[in-house]
Order: sequence, then structure tokens, then C-alpha cells
Amino acid sequence: MAEFNDEVEFGAISEDEKRLAAEALNAFRDGDTSNTLSKLNQLREKRPKDVKVLHNYLIASSETPSSLLTSLESLITSPDCDEVDSCVTLLNVALLHFRQQRFHQAQELLEKLMMFVEPLGEALYRDALFLYMETCLKLNYPEKVPKLIATLEGLLFGRVVTPRSGSSSPQESRDRGDKNLEWKPVVNQYRVRCLLALRSLKACKREIKNLNGEDRDSKDQGSFSVAMSAFVRAQLEQQRDSGKKAVKILSTLHGKSILGTRHLATIYYNNMAAIHFKAGKSSLAVMYAQHALDEYARQMACGEPHQTRMFFDLLYNLGVCKLFCGSAKSAFEDLAGCVQLMGSNPQVWMRLAECGLVEHHKVASQGRKKIVNAQVGQKVHERILLAEPTTFHNVHQQFSNEQQMRPTLDLALRALKICLALIVECELSLTAMETPGDGTPCASSLQELRLLNNSALCASAYASLCMGDFAAAQEFCEMLLIQDRLSGAQRVLAHLYCAEALLMQDQLSEAVDHLSLNNAEQLAVLPPSGEANETQWGTQINMDWLPPSNKCARLMFQYNLAVAFALREELHKAEEALRPLLEQTEKTDEPLGEHVLWLAIYLNLQQGRPDQAKQLIYKCQPIVQYARVQ
Repeated sequence: MAEFNDEVEFGAISEDEKRLAAEALNAFRDGDTSNTLSKLNQLREKRPKDVKVLHNYLIASSETPSSLLTSLESLITSPDCDEVDSCVTLLNVALLHFRQQRFHQAQELLEKLMMFVEPLGEALYRDALFLYMETCLKLNYPEKVPKLIATLEGLLFGRVVTPRSGSSSPQESRDRGDKNLEWKPVVNQYRVRCLLALRSLKACKREIKNLNGEDRDSKDQGSFSVAMSAFVRAQLEQQRDSGKKAVKILSTLHGKSILGTRHLATIYYNNMAAIHFKAGKSSLAVMYAQHALDEYARQMACGEPHQTRMFFDLLYNLGVCKLFCGSAKSAFEDLAGCVQLMGSNPQVWMRLAECGLVEHHKVASQGRKKIVNAQVGQKVHERILLAEPTTFHNVHQQFSNEQQMRPTLDLALRALKICLALIVECELSLTAMETPGDGTPCASSLQELRLLNNSALCASAYASLCMGDFAAAQEFCEMLLIQDRLSGAQRVLAHLYCAEALLMQDQLSEAVDHLSLNNAEQLAVLPPSGEANETQWGTQINMDWLPPSNKCARLMFQYNLAVAFALREELHKAEEALRPLLEQTEKTDEPLGEHVLWLAIYLNLQQGRPDQAKQLIYKCQPIVQYARVQ
């Protein structure tokens, strides 16, 4: 609920008006809406131009948050409302935007509020600072939070300084600090969350020790602060890639009564899912994520308030875990449900696109044509009938009339376009939003957005190739190759995709340039970083979309290079490029084997060597048999 303004000062206030204001406030706190409105109506008759009375009336009379937000925004823009009178109204509007997940709008209002809220009272200033810190953390702007924490500590606990004219004495500062000791654990938790977001793990460890000391001094060992302390300690260990320690810390909460309140059991299971997901144990992560959703529903049935953001975060986490577990269709359903609240988050659209790409890959693999259709005749009259070459189909026309969202290639491409557009919007807002003090944009948020942009461009190039839109695929690849902090794996894929797109557009010389073996040297999944990579706990996720080694990547480049030379009718160069792959194919049955055999047969036939083509077929008979049986 928005904050009720208990200050109704507007000129001289009579005793009767004070009584009505107090009665309205008490009725509001008791939940008696009709009595509250009755008292406020009487107060409005006595003070028709008092903006604070009108503000309180709007809060008490509004039935939905949307209608309240509209009414309060109209009040702010009214000529009777000056900046000082609108402080509480601005705070409430920012709070409503925050609860509706419009964090950028909330931050803009809070920045405006900070310019003149300080003289209006400790409680209002404290609430504004807490909301501002929470908004910055939600927007991933941790660089802003330390200054806000310092301001909040000065407000709540004071400082022992030499008294000046009109300032508090040292004793008054101590008294104020003693009075606000209840807020100290909350402030420390915000400091820990800020340090975790900034990846300042050593400083975070020191602050967590302070939290642990406060928890040991607490009389109620099952208190909410103890649970939150365990959560932040587990998160620290997870960021230090000590997953086993994180699980051990969370296990200390298992069975405690505190987990039955404030959705703490939901947070417990969600954190367990995140830890196991990072360890590459997607099946366990799905189990814990489903437990988190079930526990959320159970605690809702027991009277806990519905938290919209938490529910959709849980649904998103479950969808991501299912996606990495191989259940793309089920993951798509969960992620599609998140769009109604998280539609402005580019990560949601990226995950939806990944679901479509995974499902398309499954269908394409199942429908892949065999290299040998049939064998006719016997002995010297035996003939092998080869399959027709694969042709591209306009998948967009096939699925454009579908009304229901499904994990298809067409939807993946549309989701990627939305994702790229949202990334541009977020970058513009981040660049315009400068960090206090140093005047530079929030580096961590920009960095994550650019990494997401690289992934979206790479996926867009692949989807465009599958759709047969080779010009768009080439454009995406060229954009990807000029991006900052491009990982080795993305660079390899960009060159491969771009070469294929150029080949399909008969730009053979340009394609050959992209297929240089020098472009297949690095397969690092992570972008280059100045920090040493730490060893992660547990198994790693199997990435079958990438060549498993540099050797396989070079063979793949050689195959595509041979295809390019063959299309340019430079058959001798094509044979030279294909020879290492033929030698590899004869030794083992690799995924490239069928394609290599097909190309080798083509080259022999084009050069008038049918006998060698037959010998190659019979020599590689196990591969042919494998292709036919499969």
C-alpha cells in the first residue's frame, strides 16, 4: 500500500481538524476504509485546497494500484501542488512504479525526490533512501548504492563531530544511533548485496562476518535476519564457485520454523536450484525450481501475500532450467508466461528464441535426408541412388498465420528482433544515466548488455540461415565480428555463418576469406577478461552446438573451404582441402563423414573418375550403411 501522509499542515490547523486527521489515520491503519473516507471527506470540506488531504483521500478511495497511480500522477502535475508538498506523493508514485516492475520510471522520480526530501523528516528520507537502493539493485546499478548507504548511515546513526551552530551535539547523535539500532542489520544487508553485485568478494566476506556477529548477538536465533544472513553467505560462496559450501550453508536452515514465513522456503529452494544449475546439474535444478514454485503456492494458501515479481522470477528460473535440461517445449510455456510482466527484459526474449532454435534443430535433425536412398540391380548392374540435395523453404510463410505462440524458427527470429531492440533501448538509458561522483555509466550493466547483444546477433545469424534469408545472415555476422568482447566460439561461428551466407549468394571469393584456418584457432566460450578464470564447482554444461576441439573446428573450416573451391570449379584445390577430412573419415565415423563422402564423390565424378568414386563408396561402405540405416 502507498504511504499515508499523516501531516496535514496547511496554514493554521484547528483542534477539530487535528482530531479528524488523527481519526482518519487510525481508521486507515485499522483497515476501515468507509470510516477513513468519511473522516477525510469532512476534512476536505474544511480544507479544500490542502494537497496533503487530497493525497490521503486518493490513497484511501482508490480500488486498484493502476487507478491510484493515475490519480497521484494527476495530483503531482496540478498547479496547487508545489515541490515540497509533493514529496510524499512522489515517493508513493515511485513505489507504485517499483511494484509494477517499472524500475526506470521509479528511479527518475526518486532522483527528483532526493533534491528536496532531506529537510522533510527522518522517516520520509529513510524510506526514500531504502526504495532508491532497492531500485538501483533491481536495475543492476550497484555503483550508485555505496553513496546512498553512507547517506543513510549518517541519517540513522549520526556521527560524533564537533557541534556547530544549529547542529546536533555528539550526545544527540549517539541517542539517535541508539534509537535506530533496529535498522543496522537491514543497512548491513544492503551493503552485502551491493558488494555481491559489484563482485567485491573480499570486502563482502568482511561485511558478512559483521552480519554473523549481529546474528549471534540476536536473542531469536530463528529470526528473519538470521535466514537472510544465511542466504547472502550462500550467495557469496556461489560467486566464489564454492557450490558445496553454499549448499552446506543453506542446509543449516532446513527444518527451521522461520522458513514457513515470508516465502523464505521459496527463496531456499530457488537458491538451491541456482546453485545446482551453475554446477551443470540441470535435472536437480529443475526439481528444486519446481519445489520453489510449489512452496510459493503453498505459502500463498496459508495467507502469505502474493508477490508478483517473485512469482515471475521463479517461473523464469524454472523455464531456464528446463531449457538447459532439454525440455524446450515445456520451458517455452513457462517463459511465455513471463512475457506479460517481463516483456521489457531482453533476456526473456533471448530465452524464448533459444527454445525455438532448439525445437527447430530437433525437427531438422529428425527430417535430415539420407545420403543413399536405395540400391537397385545386382552385381555389375548394381546402382546406388543418392538423395536429392536439400533445399531451403520459406519457414516464415508456413508459420506466419499461427495465432498461438509456439517454439518455432519464425517465432525465434521475431523474438531475437525484439531482444536486439530492447538491448538498444537499455543501452541508451544506461548511457544517459550517469553514476554519481565519477560521471561514467554503470560498467557492469553495460558489459552484460553487450554480451547479451553478441549472443543475440549470433543466434539471429543462425536463424536467418535456416530461414534462407542469406543477406540478413551476412549482415548479422558482419555486425557480430565488429563487437567488443567477442568470445572465441562466437567468432568461429560468425565466420562459418558468414561464409555459408556468402556462398549461397555466389560471393565465393569473400566466403573463402572467412574460411581461413586462422579463424578456427580459438574456441573459448567466455569473452576475454583481465581476471584469471576460476575453476567452477561440479560438471560443466555440454555445449553440442560448438566443435569439441580446435582440431574439429579446423576440419569443419576445411570442409567448407572445399565446398567453396568446388563451387568456383577449382576442383584440384577442393581435393587438396578435402584430403585431410577423407583420411579422418576413414578412421572414424564423425558427424562430417557423410558430407565429406558426398563431396568426394561429386569431385571424382566431375573430373571423369567414376571408378574412383565407386571405390570410395565401397571403401567407406560402413558409413553408407550407417547413413541408410539411420
